Amino acid sequence: MPEAGTTETRDAARAFNSMQERLRRLIENRTRLLAAISHDLRTPLTLLRLRAENVEDAGERERMLSAIAEMDAMVGAVLDFARDEAKTERARPTDVTALIQSIVDDMGDVGLPVEMEPSEPIILECRPMALKRALANLIELPIDAPGKSPNAVPFTSSASVTAGD
Repeated sequence: MPEAGTTETRDAARAFNSMQERLRRLIENRTRLLAAISHDLRTPLTLLRLRAENVEDAGERERMLSAIAEMDAMVGAVLDFARDEAKTERARPTDVTALIQSIVDDMGDVGLPVEMEPSEPIILECRPMALKRALANLIELPIDAPGKSPNAVPFTSSASVTAGD
């Protein structure tokens, strides 16, 4: 925030800017910590996978490998999050309705039964790639995505998306 205006306004803006900087550092530190922990978990998961592959009982081996794959997917998701957070996308005015329509169109192109009701443009100041990723996850996640819970599309015969009221 610009630190201009009356003394009280400048003081409030300065305090807000200081708080914002502290929060930014806190989030950056948390993201680095998550990335480090997730990276460190990859080695034991690999060792578990190698040991599980030597289990004689085929059913037990598959259950173990499935659980390991699920944990590996979770670790991968945290690493993806940390990488995405490291790429600081700038907020900019975005037509959220058009963004949602592009997601629906992309899903339709690969044969997913998703449609969008016509909506007026909604312009918001946001990080469009991060918002697109979040909205796409709400609308659809492939059933075969290890460690991820399916959302709208896999639970229904089709999904309809509405932007606005």
